[in-house]
Amino acid sequence: MIELGHDPKDIKAMEQLIKKKNDDITALKKQLKIPQLQHPQTQEVLESQDRHEELMELALKLNDQLREKKKELDTLIQLKQSDIATAYVNVIPIVSIVVHSTLAASLTPTAPMATLE
Repeated sequence: MIELGHDPKDIKAMEQLIKKKNDDITALKKQLKIPQLQHPQTQEVLESQDRHEELMELALKLNDQLREKKKELDTLIQLKQSDIATAYVNVIPIVSIVVHSTLAASLTPTAPMATLE
């Protein structure tokens, strides 16, 4: 800084000098059209992130499908349980009628009783 004739204690002058140098560097880069430096693994990382996002979307879709299937299964289980309960309620009177008629048939004499003389 001293070589350029600026006092190191003059902050405004140094800020202007730094700004001018930055502007000059930016202008030179534009003229040279220097490509942006890219790390060798940048493309690999980007592809990995894209794949990760695709897998996350797929996992979310599968999770939604699983939830839907679980709801369907729960509904079917409830229907089956209500069908079993309905069948149980309908079967009990039939069983009771069969038991009563079987008992009645066994108590009804089939042959005439012998008379005592």
